[in-house]
Amino acid sequence: MRVRSIGVFITTTLLFVSILRGADTLPASITDPSYWKMISDFSEPGGTFAFEMFMSNEVTFQEILPDLLKRVSPGGVYLGVAPEQNFTYIAALKPKIAFIIDIRRENMIEHLMYKAMFELSPSRSDFVSRLFGRPMPAGSDTLLSIDRMFSSLASSRADSRLLTQNLTEIKNVLQKTHGFTLTAADGRTIDTILNGFYRGGPDAHLTTWTVTGPDLRTLANALRGRPDA
Repeated sequence: MRVRSIGVFITTTLLFVSILRGADTLPASITDPSYWKMISDFSEPGGTFAFEMFMSNEVTFQEILPDLLKRVSPGGVYLGVAPEQNFTYIAALKPKIAFIIDIRRENMIEHLMYKAMFELSPSRSDFVSRLFGRPMPAGSDTLLSIDRMFSSLASSRADSRLLTQNLTEIKNVLQKTHGFTLTAADGRTIDTILNGFYRGGPDAHLTTWTVTGPDLRTLANALRGRPDA
C-alpha cells in the first residue's frame, strides 16, 4: 500500500492517540523549515488518480462527534484523512497538533491553501468570501449565521479580480511568508481548486467522482446541525 502524501496541519487540535498520553512532549509550535521538512520527507511523489475530491462527499460525518467528545480529551494528537471535514473534528476535539494524511498530493496542497486563507481571514465571513471569490454585501454582519452568510454570497456576483488577488495572496503567504518551496504544478493545483470554488460558489460540488456528494452549503449547515447556526 502506498504511503500517502501528507499535509501536516498545525493548529490547536486529536482523535485517538490521547489514550497513549504520558509526559507532554509535543512542541508549543513548529518552525516553518521543520514543518516543510516533515511534509517533504514524509510524502511520496504525487500520482494520477481516476477522480479527485476537493470537498467531502459525506453529509453525516459530524454525527459521531457526541460519542467522540465523551471518549477523547483535548490536547492530544489528531490523525485525519481527506478534505475539509477534518476541520470539524479538529475544532470539536481540540488536539494540540494535527496531521492530515491523504494518498493525493492535491489534497495536501488544498490544506496548505486553507492554511494560508485562515491566516489571511480575520472572520469566517471573510474566509468564505475569499473561498468563493465573491464580496460580502456591504453592511453584512461578520457574525451572520452560516445559512444567511451562504445565501448572501450566493446572491453576490463572482469577482475575477478578487479571485486573482486571493490566488496571489495565498501563494505569497505560503512561499514568501513561510518559505515553502511549492512546485509549478503545486501552484497550478491551487489555481484549479480555488477556481472550482469560484465557479461553483456556495453550492459547489468539487468532486470528479461518478457519485456527486452534497454541495458545500449543505455540508456547512450540517456541521452545526441546524441552518441558523
